[in-house]
Amino acid sequence: QQDMASNSLTVTIDDPNMPYEKQFIIPAFSQDYSVDFFPEGGHLLPLGMQTVAFKAIGTNGLSVEVNGQIVDGEGTPVTTFNTIHKGMGRFSLTPQYGQRYYAEVTAQNGTIRKVELPEVERSGCSLTVANWRRLLCYMSATPDLDPERLAIMILCRGKILASEEFRKNEWFKEIDTDYLLPGICHILVVDRVAKIPLAERLFFICLLYTSDAADDRI
Repeated sequence: QQDMASNSLTVTIDDPNMPYEKQFIIPAFSQDYSVDFFPEGGHLLPLGMQTVAFKAIGTNGLSVEVNGQIVDGEGTPVTTFNTIHKGMGRFSLTPQYGQRYYAEVTAQNGTIRKVELPEVERSGCSLTVANWRRLLCYMSATPDLDPERLAIMILCRGKILASEEFRKNEWFKEIDTDYLLPGICHILVVDRVAKIPLAERLFFICLLYTSDAADDRI
C-alpha cells in the first residue's frame, strides 16, 4: 500500500503463520543535480593554463550529462565544456588571481544551474602527470615558493616508493615505474621544511600480462 501524502510504502504479509508489516520511506527525487570541480593538482592557481575536471551527479545518485560555459565575475565567457562519460569531463582554464569563475551548466532535461568554481589561490603549486613507460611529472609553483624546499613523493598502499628533491630551477621529474606496485598511487609535491603537502595527484598503475608471462605497465 502506497501513501502518497507521507511518501511511504507499506508492505504487509497477510498470513496468520507469518505476519509481517514494514513501512519504507520513498526518497523524493527531483531533477536537481550538483556539479563538483577538481583542478589538476588540487587548487586553482595563477600559473597559466590548467586542467579542471568535473563530475555532475543527480539527486538520485546517478550521473548527469551536462554542458555549458565558464564565465568570469563580469559574466564574460572564458571557455566551454561538456561531459565525456558518465557525467564526467574536463576543460582548460587560465586562472587569474583576484578573479572569480562560474560555471553556467545545462543538463539534458533543460535544468540550468550556476556553480561557483574554487577560488584562485595566491600561493601554491600544481602537478601535472603523464605516463609514457615512465612517469613524467611537471611541477609549477608561484614565485614565493622555493623549489629547493620541495620534493616529489610517490606512495602506494601506504608505502613510500619514491622520493626525489627538486633542485634550483628544476620543475620536471622523470620517474621509473618498474618498482611501483600495481594499483592507485598517490603522487605528491611536499614542502620538506614545513612538512606539508602542496599538490596531489592520483595515478593508476596497471599490469598487462602477455603470452610470454612478461608484464607491462601502463
